[in-house]
Amino acid sequence: ITITALGQALIYGTAPNTNALLNTTYSFFCSDGCSSSVITAGPSFSFSGGPGMSASGNYRAGNWTITPSGVTVSNAYTINYVTGTLAVAARALTLSGLAALDKTYDGTTAATLTGTAALNGAVGGDTVTLAGTATGSFATRQAALGKTVS
Repeated sequence: ITITALGQALIYGTAPNTNALLNTTYSFFCSDGCSSSVITAGPSFSFSGGPGMSASGNYRAGNWTITPSGVTVSNAYTINYVTGTLAVAARALTLSGLAALDKTYDGTTAATLTGTAALNGAVGGDTVTLAGTATGSFATRQAALGKTVS
């Protein structure tokens, strides 16, 4: 009997750890054609090998190994386990609270920003710090109304 942990993918902070474990599924293969009804207990799953846990208790972005275990069967079958991968993608944060001031043409793309920057989208329980000085620039140095600043 081969029990294979099926891979999962999620974005950091979108599912509590218990949901990631509860949503782990597996495939079953028996070389002599037996059915999964021979399983009397299990499987259970654990995650390991990733970049650690965050302050909010989430799996950090990166790849984790999903290890199945704990299967018992009603007959004397040999049980083989095949690991899977939990792929956790980084969560995108957005910046708000800044605006570009009007500008007198000076031949450059430099933009002067005003306001107080704020990060949006952080997961509760995590400490996220925004530091440094915000800078902006116009896409071109030509004068125009409503130009985008990046």
